[in-house]
Amino acid sequence: ALAYATPKTINGQPFDLSQLETFKLIDGTDLQMLPLGNTALLVQQVRLDDTQWNIGVITEPMVDKNARYSALAVFSLCILIILLMMYIREWRAKKRSQHQAVAAQIESEARGRNIINTTQSGLITLDSVGCITFINPLVMQQFGISLNSVVNQPLAMLFDRPASFTSLKRVLDNLAKLPNASFSPLTGYEVVAKRSDGSFFPALFSIKQMRSSPVTEYLVTLVDITKRKQLERSLKEINESLEDKVKQRTNDLESAQAELLKIEKMAALGAMSTAIVHEINQPLTALRNYLAIIDKVKEQPQLIIQPLESLNHLVDNMAGITRQLKTFAYAKVVPKDQVDLVSVLNG
Repeated sequence: ALAYATPKTINGQPFDLSQLETFKLIDGTDLQMLPLGNTALLVQQVRLDDTQWNIGVITEPMVDKNARYSALAVFSLCILIILLMMYIREWRAKKRSQHQAVAAQIESEARGRNIINTTQSGLITLDSVGCITFINPLVMQQFGISLNSVVNQPLAMLFDRPASFTSLKRVLDNLAKLPNASFSPLTGYEVVAKRSDGSFFPALFSIKQMRSSPVTEYLVTLVDITKRKQLERSLKEINESLEDKVKQRTNDLESAQAELLKIEKMAALGAMSTAIVHEINQPLTALRNYLAIIDKVKEQPQLIIQPLESLNHLVDNMAGITRQLKTFAYAKVVPKDQVDLVSVLNG
């Protein structure tokens, strides 16, 4: 024990109790430490009631090595537990992310299969040399085939005389030869597809490149256009029928118009009948008179010349009248030629 009232020295180093530092332990106990150089000393002191002296003991704290190791082990264990908990959390998060990714992939694949199975177009995938790797159910239904029967078979087996379709033949022949960058897609090309039973149907053929790495694949789309072709033929037949009906109606109208014109001509002839009868009666009366004169002077030939000339003139006039009436009344084709308008008007 050491009573002190003024600064002292320990191992030659002075100390000052005013530099005491107080620490509180876990159980609430106050612990006073006195810094001394690079170390700290433990100070324990009490106050005497009668003299009011502070009696203190200054000692160097001795830490039990086992306790130190235990503390270090506990600290290491805590760190290990924390790291383990962090690893478990990260592992669970990774597993959860993997499960979500797998679920999303499964959902995406299911959605893709549903789209492929329900699409109204036939879908075929080809490898880099133009051989079939997959067909959707609509292609199986259209061609009456199964996937196993066409896998690794050339696409040309699905068409009738592919050599007759220039663009199709060019694509199929050069599919494996062309580099990926120079591949030209083909869209909406009409071809004739061949079913497994030997029947045929028209289709629209399209081919595009799906991907170029790690392996090249192509997607072929086939659309059955049988109904469209039937509608086109029906529409063509209807148009031709309408054209025939229009021609027939036009001919009927022309015939009716010709008949109407003929009826109008006959009506005009009826309206002119009075004038025509007058025009013909006068020459007939003159003819009778001239014939009577000829009968009287038949024994004198020199007197017959004048009546005969008059008779010829009258006959010519009557022939002109009847000729004009026939031309007007009947649809007689008259050759076209240059005429004198003055003589036409006089006539």
